[in-house]
Amino acid sequence: MAQKQPKKQTEKVYRSMAEFKEHFFPHSYAKELAHERSQDPKSFGTGLVQELLKDMKQQLRK
Repeated sequence: MAQKQPKKQTEKVYRSMAEFKEHFFPHSYAKELAHERSQDPKSFGTGLVQELLKDMKQQLRK
């Protein structure tokens, strides 16, 4: 009989602490982002653009 080989799990690579926090602590990460955005309007706009570009990249990969 052939032995069953264990399934290989691909290990997720986090490229930044923000990605790590977003994956493991989604609620606190969302609250932290909301707080940061309310503090500085310039960073709020920058954050929106970054999220938009991130979403566009994901859509283009599909």
